[in-house]
Amino acid sequence: AEVLPAALDLEAHVQQRECGELVATALRALPGEYAAVLHRYYGRGEQCAQVAAATGQTTAQVTHTLQQARAAFRRVAPEFGIAGYVPGAGLVASDSRQLGLW
Repeated sequence: AEVLPAALDLEAHVQQRECGELVATALRALPGEYAAVLHRYYGRGEQCAQVAAATGQTTAQVTHTLQQARAAFRRVAPEFGIAGYVPGAGLVASDSRQLGLW
């Protein structure tokens, strides 16, 4: 028999899934290099030096690409229902719902 999570856990799971879907949709609107560096840095939790080592770039190149990718993400995010980011809380939906951390 499958054990169902508590209501709060289920709500957090749904919220995290929704956040992931919104982010994935927004990332698809970005150039591939930007989406990849954002995914590695935020999605996988890799540091710039790790991304650099894996991609054959310098840490400075990865840092620069990450800055450009963040700016591009901020530009397209509202089109996909993401209003912004609150440090420590995560992404916020256009309707003011907290979407959680990606």
